[in-house]
Amino acid sequence: MGRNALATGIIATAAAAVLALSSAPAAAAAPPSDGVHQTISFVGSDTIEDFTNAYVNGLTKNDNTSVYGGWNNDGVANPGHEDTAVNVVARLDAGQSISVPVDGSCTTPITYDSTNPPPDGSGAGRDALFAANNRNAGTTSCIDVARSSGGPRVGTDPSGNAVYDQFALDAVSFATFGSAPLNLTLTQIRSIYNCNVTDWSAIAGSGKTGTIHRYLPQAGSGTRSFFIATILGGTFAPNSATCPLDESLQENDATGVAAANQSTALMAYSAGQWVYQNVGEFHAVDKTAGNWIGTIAGVAPATGDGATATINASAVKDGSFVGSRGLFFVTDNRLGANFTAAQRVVGLNQTGVSPLCNGDVSSVITDLGFVPLDQQEDGTFCVETVVS
Repeated sequence: MGRNALATGIIATAAAAVLALSSAPAAAAAPPSDGVHQTISFVGSDTIEDFTNAYVNGLTKNDNTSVYGGWNNDGVANPGHEDTAVNVVARLDAGQSISVPVDGSCTTPITYDSTNPPPDGSGAGRDALFAANNRNAGTTSCIDVARSSGGPRVGTDPSGNAVYDQFALDAVSFATFGSAPLNLTLTQIRSIYNCNVTDWSAIAGSGKTGTIHRYLPQAGSGTRSFFIATILGGTFAPNSATCPLDESLQENDATGVAAANQSTALMAYSAGQWVYQNVGEFHAVDKTAGNWIGTIAGVAPATGDGATATINASAVKDGSFVGSRGLFFVTDNRLGANFTAAQRVVGLNQTGVSPLCNGDVSSVITDLGFVPLDQQEDGTFCVETVVS
């Protein structure tokens, strides 16, 4: 099975990243600056961390050919349209640290390090965005946008204040190791995670034997929540000696699966991330460890391998793949100037539609493995929802 070598570049990996300016030209116009020194900080979903970095700072191929210039690189005296760089705060590896700087709206910086890690996952990112200590009449906010692979949480998100801008589609399936992708039914997957089936030999056609090692992403992960709710039907059995379960695997990263367990492992994985990591064209780090994303009830969320990998856009868009889901940037309209500035970058607002939502970055969405939305009735390419 072909796999790409590890590569590094301007796309952030699992480490924290404050995005710097580059010299590539901008690919899209944006709403005008309000002249306020502003730092827009993102936390949350691992699934769209790479896309966020590409959108903000630009996207290049492995030969450093520019594909998209990025929000920060508008080619004028005041980069970033808010007279500052846009900072993307990602999750940290042990020993690394980063601070969200003081600016016109963040009066006391947040410092994330190995003892105070940033919110890791969609749920954790949204909770931090909406927390009372992240706002004070819009003057002390340091977190402006939550990356989310989960949709509006009615009853949890603040009613009338949580604003979700959906900009793309993804799909979640299971992944396994072997010589080819497996096809399982929902019933089979749920039987495995509920420990009604504990050995691969009981799954006809799997070509596998041995005690099944189940994996779930880390707490706070939107991929975890979606996989449990949609693929597993809301239930799974706890870890036991006869039915192992590891709930610490970082989402979309199979490198944490011990080599001894790979032949019997079963885990959740984003189809978009699997494609992006496999293709490897845009400085992607391959964290698949050679796994295959699985087919559910005969419908594949992605096809191919290595450079030929591609998401099954038609099945994701029409919902024929059961694990189809939306991807969102979330903002909080209680943050005043922070909200307005963040909406210029990721949403629909009174000053104009962001490049994300006017269709100018649809090709970047595709390059990063996801499916852009079709043009909506209002002419934009985002769907905005205010939680009621």
